[in-house]
Amino acid sequence: MPTSQTAFPETKWHLQNSTPQALLHYTTPTRPLIPQISHLTHRFRQIHALCENPISARGLLRLRNALAFHLVKMSRWWGFDICPRALTGIHNPTFLTYVHAHLEQSLEDEMLYDVFTTQHYMHPGEGGHILVLHQETDPKTSLRTLYGLDGQRGFRFANVAPEADPNWNSQTYPDFPSAWLAASTVRAFIANDAAAMNEYRAAQPEYATARRWQRAHLHICCDRQTARNYAQAADLLEHCQSNFGRTVFETIVNDLAFRIAWSATDRNLTIADALDDAGVSDISPRAAIAIKRRARLHVVTSLDESRRMETNAKLDRLLTFLPRRCP
Repeated sequence: MPTSQTAFPETKWHLQNSTPQALLHYTTPTRPLIPQISHLTHRFRQIHALCENPISARGLLRLRNALAFHLVKMSRWWGFDICPRALTGIHNPTFLTYVHAHLEQSLEDEMLYDVFTTQHYMHPGEGGHILVLHQETDPKTSLRTLYGLDGQRGFRFANVAPEADPNWNSQTYPDFPSAWLAASTVRAFIANDAAAMNEYRAAQPEYATARRWQRAHLHICCDRQTARNYAQAADLLEHCQSNFGRTVFETIVNDLAFRIAWSATDRNLTIADALDDAGVSDISPRAAIAIKRRARLHVVTSLDESRRMETNAKLDRLLTFLPRRCP
C-alpha cells in the first residue's frame, strides 16, 4: 500500500500551498484579518479530514499541528478569543494536543505560547520583560523599530536610532496592528512626513473601532442583527479617513453582505425581502444590488479558492429585488 506523499496529490498540494507562511501575514497589518482567518480555518479543516486516513503522510500531520498552533497565535496577535470547537469542529482537548505537538517541534513558537499562558520562561506579569517578535528598518531615516510582547501580554514597540539601545514605549497595545500603527505614527513624526502622520493618526481610532467588528465576525448572530450590523458598518466605512481604516472596514462590510445574501438564498428570499424581514427600512434596488455585489467581492477576496465555485453557484440563484405590486 503506497504511503509516500507523492501518492496523494491532495496531500502534496497542501504541503506546498497550505503552510502558515503561505496563508498568514502577521507583520503586514495592511493585510486584513478576515480573509486570513477564513483561509486558515478552511485549510485546517481540509487537512484534518485528510489526517483521518491512517496512512496519512507524516508531513501532513505536522502541518495540521502547525495550523492548529497558528489559529491560537492569530487570535492573540489580533486580540480576539476563539473557541476551537466552534471554529474547527474539533473538541478543545483534541485541538490542544495538536498545538502542544507542534510546540515540541518549535522553540520559537513555544516561547511565544508561553508568554500568553504559563510564563515559565520569563518574569511572570512583569511589563519590563519583553519578548522581541519582529523588527523593521525605515529606509528613509534608518530608524529601526522593534515590536515585542511583555510579561503582561501587551504588545509594545521601540523606535531605535542607529547604534542606540532600545527605549521601549511605555504604552501597551491589545494587538500587533495597534502597536504597528502607533509606531508608524511616531516614525512619520520623526521623518517630518505630514501625509503619513495624518494617515496613521486617522487609522488608529478607526482600527480601534474595527477591532470590535472583527471579533464579531467569529460569532454567529441572527439575521436581524446581521442586517443592522451591515447598515452600521457601511456607515462607518463611508466615514473612514484613512486608507488603512477603509481597507479593514471594506472586508467587514463585504463579510456582512455575504452573510445577508447567503441567508436570503437559504430562505429562498430576495435580498430586499430579507432586509425587510430584518426590519431594515428604506430598501431600494440600489441597496440590494450593492449587497449582492459586496457578497461576490467577499467570495473573491476572502474565501478559499476551493469554495468559490460552489459558493458563486449558490449566489447565482439569488434575486436582489422584486418590484412591489400595487394593490
